[in-house]
Amino acid sequence: MQRVLVREVQVAYRVAERRACRVLGFARSSFRYRSRRNPRAELRIRLRDLATSRVHYGYQRLWVLLRREGWLVNKKLVYRLYCEEGLGIRRRKPRRRKSVQVREARPPTGQTNESWSMDFMAMEIFEGVRDARPLTASWRHEYNTQRPHSSLGYRTPAGFAAACAASASAKASAPAAHAGCLGQPCS
Repeated sequence: MQRVLVREVQVAYRVAERRACRVLGFARSSFRYRSRRNPRAELRIRLRDLATSRVHYGYQRLWVLLRREGWLVNKKLVYRLYCEEGLGIRRRKPRRRKSVQVREARPPTGQTNESWSMDFMAMEIFEGVRDARPLTASWRHEYNTQRPHSSLGYRTPAGFAAACAASASAKASAPAAHAGCLGQPCS
């Protein structure tokens, strides 16, 4: 931010870098500093792609997905890149509650076919339910087989169930005390 200010002072007042830095109280060495840190462009691109395809995932779930893909990164790096790219989940502001008004009763119809809007509403709702079924099926599949759950040690429910089944079969074959999937016995 201060580098931008120094440049603006230089252009606006036609002064040298030294004078602009002195006026703003900014060290010239800091102004001239160039980072040698790896920009990690490929990781940034992949993180952005994952964040746009999974909007409600925070940096921890994205970190798990990156690890599954083979990226050797830690949470702190993913968090830093997540913040630098501006990928934070935006919280919705709560809507103000509107005053509750009691609906008036509908006036009785005088003729046939006078009130038919409810039939269209019922048809729209039926169409919506029919269209929603495949969407919920795909969401359920993604939720159970791909999405990491923090309560399950960042594993999927399907992976957790498989680990519990394997631990239960190992427990049945070995009579010794056995810790379950998360260090607790599976029941």
